Formats: sequence, structure tokens, C-alpha cells
Amino acid sequence: MAEEVILVEDLAAGHGLIIGVATLNLPASLNALTLEMIDLLAAQLQRWERDPQVVCVVLQGAGGKAFCAGGDVRFLYAAARRSQAEGDAYSKVCAEFFTREYALDYHIHKYTKPVLCLGHGIVMGGGLGLMVGASHRVVTDKTKLAMPEISIGLLPDVGATYFLPRLVSKVGLYLALTGTRINGADGVFAGLADFLLSAEQLPSLLKELPDLDWAAADRGANDAVLSRYLRQKAQTAATLAKVASPLEEHLAFIESVCSGPDLASFAALMQKVPPGDDWIDAGKKTFLNGSPSIAALIFAQQDKGRDIDLASAFRYELQVVTRCTAHADFVEGVRAVLIDKDQKPHWSPASLAEVSRASISSYVAPVWGDVEHPLRSLK
Repeated sequence: MAEEVILVEDLAAGHGLIIGVATLNLPASLNALTLEMIDLLAAQLQRWERDPQVVCVVLQGAGGKAFCAGGDVRFLYAAARRSQAEGDAYSKVCAEFFTREYALDYHIHKYTKPVLCLGHGIVMGGGLGLMVGASHRVVTDKTKLAMPEISIGLLPDVGATYFLPRLVSKVGLYLALTGTRINGADGVFAGLADFLLSAEQLPSLLKELPDLDWAAADRGANDAVLSRYLRQKAQTAATLAKVASPLEEHLAFIESVCSGPDLASFAALMQKVPPGDDWIDAGKKTFLNGSPSIAALIFAQQDKGRDIDLASAFRYELQVVTRCTAHADFVEGVRAVLIDKDQKPHWSPASLAEVSRASISSYVAPVWGDVEHPLRSLK
């Protein structure tokens, strides 16, 4: 019997009302999103949205280790290799995957009912794409958040063009360039999450949700009910254990290295940082080992994202990420990190000094015009 990759449950909430619970169910791969998962979740969210009895939707991951570790990168790697071997301008398979993933993420951002995302455990890349759009974003003392795309030759996507520049201070730029893993407290501080709970509170949360004072067809009232409940849970969690925020503790450092006018300034400042702080050292290593082309794209992405709306951000990312998967750096990055695992990618070009304006222009050159764009219907 085939494994159900999305588990769906309707919780009775009294007065005939329903809380829909969708569980990503590929724990062996840390719930990394496959195309099947994307399509099933998208269809289920549409059904719940149309059902007047459904008052809230919960997103969670199975297995206890991860909400979602990202997209199915191995699938994209295989598709990209086939496309490059055949001499295609880009991989239509990769483009279709990202189109459907981004449409799902956008729908969550615009959902007409409360969406509670339980971002427990690992939440990276595509997992953040699901979480950041939720109206109520919960992280725990076991959460690890990251946008590590620079290590595999891919632009931070799933709406990152929109949400990273809107994080506290220069945090979005720093996280994208360094792939730094942050904890739940960091997530709340930065603006990626709303409530920090202890992992031990999650089982009781799902049991208690149906007993809240839900109202039929009243989004505002249900948002308020859920927020008040989660705020109380978070206050209880705070009394149990204080989770420190290394991100907050390093904010002055982040602001200092991100204060320059260009990527060369950031790189020079990072090079001068002496070793000895494990948190900084990890991010520095990732940046120095990452794709130089992607680093340049990230720096430009931050500027573009400050003045862009959400729909335009997704349309922009689809163009650029489709170009990324057609570039040698993506295949090489995935090979080094996930396939051979030698952690020694051979980037092209190999250094920031070799990244030309022409090479960056090739990444941002439109794949489709406005009329043909697969995400043209996003409003």
C-alpha cells in the first residue's frame, strides 16, 4: 500500500465546526516537499477554504524531527541534469515544480481563514515558504530555521525576495548570504515566527484547539481567539525555560558586516572576522564556500525585494530560479552537498571577483513574458 504523503484530519470543534489538520508525512526525508505533496496539500486547502464549517487550518510535519526540510532537491537535480545534457535552455520539469510550489505558498499567504503552522524541528527553504505565509506561526525550543540555498547554487526563494528584506534590520541579507541556522527564539525576534512554545506543549495544543470559542464565518474573531490562546501558551513556555536568541545577541555584528554598499564590502568584512565565535564561524564558512554567483544574486535580491509586492516577488523568483537550475552551479552544488557529499563544489565562476555583470544578467533574463508567465494570475 502506497504511503500517504499528506495526512488529513478533520477535528470536530463543536456546533458543527471543523479544524482541518494537514500533516506532511515523509519523515524519512524530513518531510521534504515532493510534487505530489504540493498538489495534494494545495487541493486540500482549497476544499477547506470552500467549506463554511472549517474555521481554522493546521499545518504540521510527521516524525518529530522536522516540519519540512525544503523541496525535493534530488528530484530537481535529476531533472536539471537531464535538461542540461539535452541542451535545453531550461528544465520545464523544474519550472513546473516551482510554479506549483509558489502557487501553494502564495495561497497560504492569502488564505481566507486562520492558518496555524507548527514549525517544529527543521524548517528550511521550502518549509519556510509554507510557514511564513501562515497567519499564526509557531516555533519551538527544538526548531532550526535556515535558508541554505547559497550552498547548492540556488537563489533563496519561496517568497524570500519579499519576506527577507522585511525582517529585523539586516538580518534577512545575513541569513541568505551565510545560510545560518537559527532557533525558535531567533525566528520570533527576526519576524519569521509569532509564538515560541516548548515542544512538549504541541500534543496538548492539538487537543485543546477544538475547545476554543470558534465562530462560524468570522475570520477576525477566529484570528483573535487563536492569537489569545497561543499568547497564553507562549507565556507558559517562557516560564518553563528561557530560550536564548543568538541572532539578537549578534545583531550589532550583523549590522556592522552588512553596512557596506556592496557584496565586496560584506566579503571583506567577513574575511577579517577572527575565529572563535562558533555561531559566526559557521555562517562565515558557508558564505565563503557558497556559490559566488548566488551571493551576487542575493545582494541584488535584497534591493529588489524592498519595493516589490508579494505576487511580483514570486513571479521574479520563478524566472530566476528556473535560470538557476539551468546553470552548472546548481547541479554542482547539489552534487557536493547531497550526492557525493564531499562538500567541495567547483563553482563557475569560482570567486566573487570573477562574477561579471553579464553573468548575473543571464540569471535574471526573463524566461517568459508577462502574458506567458506561469504565475501571471497571482493578484
